[in-house]
Amino acid sequence: MTLRRFLCGNGPVDAPLCLDRRRIYILPSRAGLGFALLLLVMLIGAINYDNSLAYLLTFLLAGISVVTLLHTYRGLPGLCLRLGQPAAVFSGEPARVPLWVDNTASPTRCGLVCAPQEGALDCARWVARQRPDLAESVLAIAHLYNRLRYAPPTRTSMLGQLRRRVRRLRV
Repeated sequence: MTLRRFLCGNGPVDAPLCLDRRRIYILPSRAGLGFALLLLVMLIGAINYDNSLAYLLTFLLAGISVVTLLHTYRGLPGLCLRLGQPAAVFSGEPARVPLWVDNTASPTRCGLVCAPQEGALDCARWVARQRPDLAESVLAIAHLYNRLRYAPPTRTSMLGQLRRRVRRLRV
């Protein structure tokens, strides 16, 4: 990797953009630089006062930050990003551009939430658009789930019906 490629990039890429180890750069933000400066000041204070607890705290925080960087770096390869079709807007209006994130690697991505405002019906509609053969059963499962979720807690027959529908669903 050359410094020129790092600073200038490779230019525009065709969709979808799949992340691999060569495309991931973890650079410090302003808060990250402030944290590094704080660790340096703590280390200088620990050296100056020869305080073992200050050493412990400094190296503990530095170790946690390195482990966090490693987990971030290991969690990103295998993600594919692609842009959706933006809706037409007039000049001066905010434009919403949908971004689709696909997990092509085998491990699940814990904590990666794309749309927290979407509920079960929104997800079921998305699945119905992607897989029309599953539309009827997935929408029925989502409706049953919503009725169980927001109904009084005495609906045990609907819970059994939901379990049966989920078991019968073949993807």
